[in-house]
Amino acid sequence: MKKLLIRTAVFGVLCIFPICVGIELLLLIIPNEYSYKRQYVETKGDEIKVLILGSSHNRNGIIPSLLGDSTFNMAIDGRYPYYDAVLAERYVPTMKNLKYVIWNLGYNWQYDNYKYSIIKHWKESSFRCMYEKYFDIPYPGFHNWSELINSNLDYGMRIMNYFIRNEAALQICDSLGEFLEQRSGKSSVWKNSKKVSKIDYDNPEAKKCFEETLGYMCRIAAVCERCHVRLIVITTPHYKGFLQNVSSRGLAEMQMCVDAMKEVCPTMQYYNYMMDSRFTDDDFFDVAHLSDIGAKKFTPILKEDCFPDLSGTSVIQDFPIPN
Repeated sequence: MKKLLIRTAVFGVLCIFPICVGIELLLLIIPNEYSYKRQYVETKGDEIKVLILGSSHNRNGIIPSLLGDSTFNMAIDGRYPYYDAVLAERYVPTMKNLKYVIWNLGYNWQYDNYKYSIIKHWKESSFRCMYEKYFDIPYPGFHNWSELINSNLDYGMRIMNYFIRNEAALQICDSLGEFLEQRSGKSSVWKNSKKVSKIDYDNPEAKKCFEETLGYMCRIAAVCERCHVRLIVITTPHYKGFLQNVSSRGLAEMQMCVDAMKEVCPTMQYYNYMMDSRFTDDDFFDVAHLSDIGAKKFTPILKEDCFPDLSGTSVIQDFPIPN
């Protein structure tokens, strides 16, 4: 009986393993935001004049077609500064006509939410997996390539939409990297979402995370300085419910990060819209992110404040979304 169970288990593994490998390889050819944005910058990089890096604040809050003059939004939800540093070092030196890099600084971002358990992100393994698989950027420590094991980012839905030819569902971003999902239908409890995480600033692990993450920020600044590209750092508008929970220590440390980046890149400019009173309830999807309405309002403000020399709309809209 024992031998039968062992043989059955071995047979099951031998059958399941090639199926899993096939699924992993199939996912490689199904379009997703990660693979598309990599393909774009590697194919059309010489035409990009404004490159938007960062996380969901830039991904959701900046509309590249409204910023104009060959802008591409490479920001992706949940991106930690480690990945922005690697991407900046990889691509900024290769972009012959790049004039600006936009990067967003968030409140308490200097605390590594991949290692500091107090603010550990539930998508930790998913992000590591997607960047390793689709950008060839391993996160130090261990291997994360398999989506079946590591990713929670709806790979099952991607496979289903691929086979039923639901191309619209596969297009998470448009040809310029703009986030396509409609964010006007927000939750009825949106004012209570994404509360500020409490940080024990004097915890030794927190201090270690601060120094490590600050190093990634300075790497972004350094590559822009070397390549004579103007670095624009922004903090996007936040809802008043979020602002009620920020601390003077947290705000002071944000400024410390800005000062450290400026030491590396003296031409860097910082624009803090976090407490901008021009934004009202309709402009927010949740307390930390702009809605579609807010993004359409914020992008022209950003253009006027930061990019008075940019004109017209983007001239690189002909790059097709992969089918």
